[in-house]
Amino acid sequence: MKTVPELVAAATARGGMRPERAEAIAAAVLGTLRELVPEEAGDVAAVLPEELRRFWATAVPS
Repeated sequence: MKTVPELVAAATARGGMRPERAEAIAAAVLGTLRELVPEEAGDVAAVLPEELRRFWATAVPS
C-alpha cells in the first residue's frame, strides 16, 4: 500500500462505506495517532511511502 487511494480501498474492501467517508476517518485516526505519539511521529513518517507520508503529516483529528 503506497497511496491514499490504496489505503481507502483497503478500508472500504468489506463494503458499506463510501470512499470519501473512509478517507475522512483514516485522516482522523492518523491525526489522532500522530498527536498521541509526537516523539514517534518522525519515525513513522520516515518509513511511509511519499504520498502516505504527506497524508500522515497533514491528517487532522476530528
